[in-house]
Amino acid sequence: MTRTRRYAVGAAPAAALLSAVLLTGAAGCGGSDPDPSGTPTAGTSPAPTSSPTQQTSPAETSPSAPSITPAAGIQLTEASSTIRAPLGWKHMDDLVDYASAATDRTHRNSVNLVDSGDISGGAPLDVQAQSALKNLPEGARASRLPDVQLDGVAAFHIHYTVPGDRSEYDTITTVRNDRNVGLDFILDKRNAATNPELIASVLATFAWIA
Repeated sequence: MTRTRRYAVGAAPAAALLSAVLLTGAAGCGGSDPDPSGTPTAGTSPAPTSSPTQQTSPAETSPSAPSITPAAGIQLTEASSTIRAPLGWKHMDDLVDYASAATDRTHRNSVNLVDSGDISGGAPLDVQAQSALKNLPEGARASRLPDVQLDGVAAFHIHYTVPGDRSEYDTITTVRNDRNVGLDFILDKRNAATNPELIASVLATFAWIA
């Protein structure tokens, strides 16, 4: 059985908070899926665009290349993991007890750290990624980018856009010690050229604490 988490961030008012999608894939059932430009995080090679039924074979890589400066903003901490947001970002109100989020002053860019009990049943990472792809919003265009490392643990990376939505979405997820852990970025499409660097700067700060 698969699980798709929806934890909203990125829009200014509270109502808009509930519209953004945060996906953390597990093993199991499905939905439909996107296919964006697929710009990878720092240190990865671009993966070809994927349809809902097609995926690229990700290559494990480290997101924190020497040229990447780790984010130095506020710290977000959950049960087994922690990250730092970009400098100047502010903590958002927690909507659920297993996730925390930060946003910039425009409220057009945000990051969520999600850390909850795993219900994937020990499914392989590829199966979890396939499930996540099937559960994206209807009409989304997505691609699976090369896997990244979250403090030494491989995590799948899905990038997608939704027609008519001015944001682009990146969800990075893994399972460790029976915890389903991931980061979800909602970023302004206008910054598409620099968004991968922002993502990489946050990934470079990820650490396991339990």
